[in-house]
Amino acid sequence: MSNRPGYRTPVAGLYLTGASTRAGHGIVGAMMSGRASAARVERDIARLQVPAGGVAARV
Repeated sequence: MSNRPGYRTPVAGLYLTGASTRAGHGIVGAMMSGRASAARVERDIARLQVPAGGVAARV
């Protein structure tokens, strides 16, 4: 499974999910990858700090 892509890509804001990602193959792999990808998005959003002006900057 080491050849499978992760959930975050080099393109900012683009995340992968599906049976071809690290979670595995088949229906269960696709479901687990969706959950893992959502968790990655949540962690990445938590890293953003939004100042009073409303423009996000990575910390």
